[in-house]
Amino acid sequence: MQLVAGMLEQGGYQVLTAEGAPRALELLERHTGKLALLLTDVIMPGLRGPELAELAWAKSRDLPVLFISGFADPAGFPGAFHQRRIGFLPKPFEHEALLRKVEQMLRK
Repeated sequence: MQLVAGMLEQGGYQVLTAEGAPRALELLERHTGKLALLLTDVIMPGLRGPELAELAWAKSRDLPVLFISGFADPAGFPGAFHQRRIGFLPKPFEHEALLRKVEQMLRK
């Protein structure tokens, strides 16, 4: 995750990082400002990315979520996800592809 955070910071974005879903949930609960985007891997130990997104949407209904994965296909996400602002970026990806996708998600 540090590599992805570094890519985003080089692109001019302010990034909050969390090692794993439990830490991400803590950050979501404590953060008082408006988050622009949640970027999460689909497959993680414990809580999976889609489950993390559901919990994040409980706090911020309009939060866009960008899923990254080398394994998952977004077509396999539950139907309710397709009513949300979600994106998908397959791994591996290049720096420019990540920045383009993030920009696209923020413009929606």
